[in-house]
Amino acid sequence: MIHPNQLNDAAILANLSSFRCAAKHLSFTQAAIDMNLTQGAISHRIKKLEQLLGFSLFLRFNRKLQLTSEGEQLLQVVNQSLLELDQVIRSLRADELSIEINLSLPPSFAMNWFSPKLKTLQERYPQISFNIETHSRLIDFSAEGIDLAVYFGFGEYPGLDVYPLQHEEITPLCHPDYAEQYGLLQQPENIKKCRLLHDSRAWSQAGRYSEWELWSQKTGFEIDLRNSHCFDQSSLCLQTAKHGLGVAMGRRLLAQNKLDAGSLIIPFPNTQQVSQGYFLVCHPNRSGHPAIQVTIEWFQSYFTDAATPHFQQNESDIGQV
Repeated sequence: MIHPNQLNDAAILANLSSFRCAAKHLSFTQAAIDMNLTQGAISHRIKKLEQLLGFSLFLRFNRKLQLTSEGEQLLQVVNQSLLELDQVIRSLRADELSIEINLSLPPSFAMNWFSPKLKTLQERYPQISFNIETHSRLIDFSAEGIDLAVYFGFGEYPGLDVYPLQHEEITPLCHPDYAEQYGLLQQPENIKKCRLLHDSRAWSQAGRYSEWELWSQKTGFEIDLRNSHCFDQSSLCLQTAKHGLGVAMGRRLLAQNKLDAGSLIIPFPNTQQVSQGYFLVCHPNRSGHPAIQVTIEWFQSYFTDAATPHFQQNESDIGQV
């Protein structure tokens, strides 16, 4: 019988986990291993619990434990209570995940990377709805109602939580027939005779020819930028190259599906890693929401660079337009 002056709810609750573990194994020693405690600490906690409850929980034999009838009844109640607690927590967490997330993505990233993978995100978190907008610019999180954004750039976004995803590689890409027509596989220098295709808005504040100029500087290849077509989206650039109209400066991540399909090839091995990459960005007052957190984790699961801990830019977010 529990006497009112002996009842100590906090102490009982604190020691129930030790009881449950010991009852599971019928061993104080194994319970100590599981809970990273000493055998003596487990024994002390069980004795304290028995004192508070007013009845024995175990029959103690040489190298053997056995639950008393009271211990069996208590174990059944504890297990059932934990099951109900787990169900409540899952239900509450599901409610927290039942929201709409406003997601801003670069257009070509949305089309070539995100859209093919959205099914896996939907299957994993069916309660989350996404309102997806495509922007090549930086977002004003305080004014535009965006929860998460993917940026392609250098990762310097003051006032925001920044999660690195993947640095990018750039390389010329073209249709196999175009490569054969200009002999690019045998004579890479023939690229100076080709029509060049490029994304004129590759990253925030990028110049019209920035990607081709960067690649040319790194490789030493001569190119003729006068003989070119400009696009404001990388996906249009890649699609035009797929139709055999020139050589596109492509980003490996965005072009991978076309490379796998064989509709585009890398005509010569001069892929260059660049300082720019993809970054998942969120305002600090939103990053802690469970639905946003699991979405961040989903993005990170696809990228090797995402193992880098995220960091927060602590300066003001002036200039994030």
